[in-house]
Amino acid sequence: MAKTDGGFRNYLCNYAGMLQLLFMVCGFILVLNTLSLLVVSPESATYVIVMLNFTGLIPLVAGIGYMVLYCRNVPA
Repeated sequence: MAKTDGGFRNYLCNYAGMLQLLFMVCGFILVLNTLSLLVVSPESATYVIVMLNFTGLIPLVAGIGYMVLYCRNVPA
């Protein structure tokens, strides 16, 4: 794999404040989704929606979390 200068990642670091806000909002929604999992019965259609939310939110939060950590370690 070739080494790159991290062009797109460094470009995203210009928006580090917005990335942090998006991380907090998505993390909050993930917590609410987890709490709703305790209330929803597994036989309902709402349970399917909660699981679909998990499949979308977990990679999104992980990717944004990576970018937040990456941008903290990039020299300005």
